[in-house]
Amino acid sequence: MTDLSTKEIFAGKIISKIRLTKPRQKEKILREIDLHSGLHHPHIVDFHTSFEDECNVYIILENCSRKSLVHVLRMRQTLTEPEVRYYIRQLVDGIRYIHSQHVIHRDLKLGNMLLNERMHVKIADFGLATRVEFTGEKKMTVCGTPNYIAPEVLQKKGHSYEADIWAIGCVMYALLCGRPPFETHSLKETYIRISTNRYQIPSHVTPNARKLITRLLNPVPQNRPSLSQIATDDFFTLSFTPKYLPTSCCEVEPKFVINKSKTDSEVHSKSKQIYNKEIQQQQQQQQQQQQQYYYVVDERRAMNMDDLLAQSVEVPCLNLLWVTKWVDYSNKYGFGFQLSDLSVGILFNDTTRMVLSSDGKTLTYNDLSNQTFVFSTTASPIEQRKKVTLLLYFSQYMEEHLIHGADLQLGQALAKIRGNVFMKKWFRTDKAIVMHLSNGTLQVNFFDDHTKLILSVDGQDYLATYVDGCRQSTSYKILSVTNFGCRNEIAERLRYARRMLESVINLGGESV
Repeated sequence: MTDLSTKEIFAGKIISKIRLTKPRQKEKILREIDLHSGLHHPHIVDFHTSFEDECNVYIILENCSRKSLVHVLRMRQTLTEPEVRYYIRQLVDGIRYIHSQHVIHRDLKLGNMLLNERMHVKIADFGLATRVEFTGEKKMTVCGTPNYIAPEVLQKKGHSYEADIWAIGCVMYALLCGRPPFETHSLKETYIRISTNRYQIPSHVTPNARKLITRLLNPVPQNRPSLSQIATDDFFTLSFTPKYLPTSCCEVEPKFVINKSKTDSEVHSKSKQIYNKEIQQQQQQQQQQQQQYYYVVDERRAMNMDDLLAQSVEVPCLNLLWVTKWVDYSNKYGFGFQLSDLSVGILFNDTTRMVLSSDGKTLTYNDLSNQTFVFSTTASPIEQRKKVTLLLYFSQYMEEHLIHGADLQLGQALAKIRGNVFMKKWFRTDKAIVMHLSNGTLQVNFFDDHTKLILSVDGQDYLATYVDGCRQSTSYKILSVTNFGCRNEIAERLRYARRMLESVINLGGESV
């Protein structure tokens, strides 16, 4: 959002009133506004204003252009200890202020640690925050993000400020090790590990970092260190902490030059020169590597990149409609998803389907006989009220807890052109989740490296869109790939996607 008078850019959080049907939901938004608007600190996202109209509630916030530490970690996999000290110091500083205002955040995680243009940490999202009304008060609500939730919260023993200290430990572990300490493929197993304090610290983590993580993740809340004790821990006081980080740290590891005979200013000046030199070297290396890349052609021959680009170039794919978010609740209700046009849908366990339009006003329901019914969200049939409620819940959950699967800016204006698109089928394998949409698009999201391959139709052309681990996308005509080849990583995924396409056909007994 841009202030037209000053040209200043802001971030906007927009909550549809359709999703605020219950008093509890309205109270949650009002509490978030009340708490966040009263907090002012260099390491907290600035709250500017809030207002509402007939359709939405709007919260206007500071724009953090470098996104969050989730994005940094996806690019980098793990961070160096000087960087972790830099980020955790600022997190501790911000949390110390929040606690001084008698507020518990209760949802500290990488995704809520935003970065501004100067690489300063900004704590965000006070949707689960609560105010401590009196000394010694214990909150009983079970809330938070599973991988970061403290055991006393999970076990309903009553929790207070110490739950945020636990989360700092989870954040520190994730930055150093690449994932949260208790993360598993099963929510039940994750909760068991949290409750039993079962985790392992990799051997590359230094002794001081290991000791601090162990203290922060103490299962007894009272035995965790205070924020002041964290700041004076050996992990911080006995090792170098940079005074600033360049924005290149979002993508590449910085090189620190530490000479104890020099002053801090000299050290940081030299470090800055090293950063710039390192970036130049990496750019040169990337150019050299690109000249050496070879592309696989039908698994038997190869073609140099320069020859390939002369004949098989990337193509724009402005009409691509793909799954940006998904949540599997098939053990109880069904499979929910959000598309790139911002519509949201569910494939229910009974095989019926429902889609909420991108403007949040219209619902389309596909029943067991494959008949389609369209109705307003404010006037849904009584027999469909439960499914409508579930759809709105799924939509709110994905909006609040999940990030987009890539930095694609596609499919935003497709709803009016194509109408609503359903999820026809989906299934998991040991390597990926496979989703087949009613418009023919097949999407394969790979678990290990978070890459994606999307097979779609654009006019007369069949396209393959590849989203790499850094969330960057490229689209190719499949005919062009067949004739001239593609990179190994794409070729491997295309072969896998073909097998999955055959599985879809076999499952449904139909052509795709």
